[in-house]
Amino acid sequence: MLSVTERKDMESYINHSMNIGAFPHFVQENQRPFDVLYRGIMCHTTKLVVGGILEHWEPLLSCSTSLAVSEEFAVLGVIPEDVVEDVARQKGFKDTGDTADNELYNQAYDEFVPIVLEIQNAHGLRILDYIQEYEYEKELEVVVKATPLTILKVEESETNLGVKYLLVTVTV
Repeated sequence: MLSVTERKDMESYINHSMNIGAFPHFVQENQRPFDVLYRGIMCHTTKLVVGGILEHWEPLLSCSTSLAVSEEFAVLGVIPEDVVEDVARQKGFKDTGDTADNELYNQAYDEFVPIVLEIQNAHGLRILDYIQEYEYEKELEVVVKATPLTILKVEESETNLGVKYLLVTVTV
């Protein structure tokens, strides 16, 4: 059973608020094992090296028990602007707004590809175990504390609609 504060923090997280209070601690204390979880994101191509370590930019990862749900997130193409800017700055991007600068930003953006992380041996907190009805319940969300992930395999895959992405098998 959730306390009022724990429920408020969880609802803040699932509604994409940055004010999530002690929710990361709650996840840590109440996580359970999952054989496999999935997370669909955009990732820079240089990060996808078998044997390499993949670190995420957020303290908590919203994952799913559903591959299909994660495929949708992967192909949506959402990348935090500051992450793209970091790559663009390595190319000389100065955020001046001129045409050449915009081209550098667009080149950096184009280096990101849709991936689905297949996270083996994960531990997380399944939202539906605590809140049975909420706006995103069909996502079958499991929240995982971000930790470095070791890349085991990278292979091409595609959605049922034929949209290509990379399936990246990782382990904690």
